[in-house]
Amino acid sequence: MTLTYTMDDEQWNMLIQDVADSFDEVTISRGFQYYKQGRVQELTMPAPQYVEAIVHGNEEYDVEMDLNFFSASQCNCPVEGTCKHMMAAILEYAFEQARPVNMLVNAKSITTFKLTNQRSAHVLNFRTAGQGQVDRKKAERASRIKEQAAHIPSMSVLEWHELFELCIEQLPQDIRSFLYVEQALNIILELKPKLQSDIEHIYMLNVHLFLLYKLINKRLHHSDYYYNHSGDSAIADVMESIEAYYSNGNFLSVKPDHQDHLQLTLAYIREKMLRESSDTHYFLDVYYSFWHYWVCPYVEDTRPYSDELLKLEQAAGAAGLALSTFHYLMAQARMNFFMIEDEEAWRLLMDAKTHKAVPSNMSLYYLYYLTHQQQWNRLLNWLTALPPLYRSYRRDYLSKYMEFWELVINQLPEAENSMWDTLINMLPYSSTIYEEKLLQHSKWKQWMDYHLSTGTDPSEFRVSELQPMDKFAPEVLLPFYHQAVERYVMIKNRDGYKAAVKLLKRLAKLYRRLKRVDRWEQFLAAFVGRYSRLRALQEELKKGKLLQ
Repeated sequence: MTLTYTMDDEQWNMLIQDVADSFDEVTISRGFQYYKQGRVQELTMPAPQYVEAIVHGNEEYDVEMDLNFFSASQCNCPVEGTCKHMMAAILEYAFEQARPVNMLVNAKSITTFKLTNQRSAHVLNFRTAGQGQVDRKKAERASRIKEQAAHIPSMSVLEWHELFELCIEQLPQDIRSFLYVEQALNIILELKPKLQSDIEHIYMLNVHLFLLYKLINKRLHHSDYYYNHSGDSAIADVMESIEAYYSNGNFLSVKPDHQDHLQLTLAYIREKMLRESSDTHYFLDVYYSFWHYWVCPYVEDTRPYSDELLKLEQAAGAAGLALSTFHYLMAQARMNFFMIEDEEAWRLLMDAKTHKAVPSNMSLYYLYYLTHQQQWNRLLNWLTALPPLYRSYRRDYLSKYMEFWELVINQLPEAENSMWDTLINMLPYSSTIYEEKLLQHSKWKQWMDYHLSTGTDPSEFRVSELQPMDKFAPEVLLPFYHQAVERYVMIKNRDGYKAAVKLLKRLAKLYRRLKRVDRWEQFLAAFVGRYSRLRALQEELKKGKLLQ
């Protein structure tokens, strides 16, 4: 999509304000989801500040946005006023204009932030009017911060964080948003002297860790929906930045200097992680990433992990009542995993589950890691041990879990029996995947035995779904149809008899395909005789041309 006209900064600022004034936070959030899913099509700009688009929702909706007069904008969906389709189109328009989409997603918090700053400036101007000089305390404070910043290369990690706190002291303390992060970064980085690449990498990681903690702390103490939504978006951005610093930290393998700064950074993460609310796991993810990217690739023994277990124990004791037991257990499990103490890791994971459901990405990590390392026997043991964690998981995560089984079976064919035993033990939660795997592995009889035991009705399946069995193992379908016929007759009403006759006709075709017509005729004669007193059934048999 190429747009003919380009907006200027004044129009962009006006658009942010219009979005804040015209859309509620729920609509912004839903529009953002539509935008991310790529539902906006055929975006055009036939005139300056006028946007047209087609947005795919339940149907295709035509959106027309007049950016000069928002009230004149429209969408042909059933919603009156602004809607998620319009919001999605605006976000796509911003993207095409190379403007930061996040600023529109956080429009409400941004405009609130600006208003707060304006009010603060008004109060400051009122207080200083007529003084004719800059507030001396403010100037002294700025000078002190600048002086401290000159010593950043020789500071400890704790001193860095104390400096960050001083830097953002003048920012509004009741707002946490994308704009808050942007302004805080600008203030902190403005004072940063030139650093060696290694130390700068660690320093920038700490800047984002500091901002992450600030965002999380405010989020947990604020109940307003739109406020938390904008804060969540800002947290997601900071988490992405932290992950980027980790994954780009290849310098560690070349020049493993600054170990003090690395260890103090880990200590900061560890302390925040162990005191993090059990409702979130941001710092737990950060903790995991530290080990995954910055330790595991560069160590050849288990000493760092056993040392970390001791440090975790000490930090947990220092946390006291503030300790998050779930996070503590999850961190211990990961260290034991790296030490190849798998049974202890399993025990810790199961203990953690008693406090809170283990997030699927955290349990799948072990399977991904072992696959990458091609440790197939160990992966088999983990696949067998993990099912209790999966019993409340959605189908998509169970599907990923089963993909690892297929990888193991390709390497260790003898493991297939273990897969079936595991799937059976996971029933009924694994029922859908169990059925799919039985069909995938041509286990026709087992598939049928399962459905006979659960009383499944053949009418629940399309003909195409039963076609593989009809082609390769038609005899296994016989008890399936016979059982269902008897069940429908027992209903003893006209609808039940009609359904029974429909299945009897399928049975007739099946017997003919198996060249067992004599067996079919014997069965039908016995069936008619057994239910000769059911007049309505006899009538349906005649209508179906099964009875003369």
